[in-house]
Amino acid sequence: ATVKPLLVARFLLVIVPGLALLAAVGIADLADRGRRAGAAAVLAGLLVASAVGVTQTWGRPTLEDWRGAVAYVADNAAPGDVVIVVPSLAVHPVRYYLERSGADGVELDSPDDVGEIEADRVWVISRDRPDGRRDGPALVALRLEDVQLELAGSRQFANVLVQRYERP
Repeated sequence: ATVKPLLVARFLLVIVPGLALLAAVGIADLADRGRRAGAAAVLAGLLVASAVGVTQTWGRPTLEDWRGAVAYVADNAAPGDVVIVVPSLAVHPVRYYLERSGADGVELDSPDDVGEIEADRVWVISRDRPDGRRDGPALVALRLEDVQLELAGSRQFANVLVQRYERP
């Protein structure tokens, strides 16, 4: 069963204009009541909070080539192949591009279900972590070895690694 979270940033983006108007009305009301120092403090606090949020995202690699990784899988996958995405939260862009790729018979599966996989070929698509560690794919690899699948190849894309496991 696919779980679709409701509180995702892209969904909450719709309410930003309303929140901005609400904040502006509140600050204007404070200024109208003669509490200009309070209004200035609230406005300064909002600006600082916004600046901190923006500066924390600077310098972090955000470009991930999901399109290229999924296109590679779709071009080389066969019906009955399974795709596992690590971490599982990154399944959204993979599902989006996989649905549009025309790859028939390729199914997305959860990393939790690795021990029950009966497919002859499994693709593991993993997002690079900022610290360079690859714990998730390594754990999935150990579980794939338990079901007699061996690493047959890998390809690196921008901040995304694709690994292909096959039965010997």
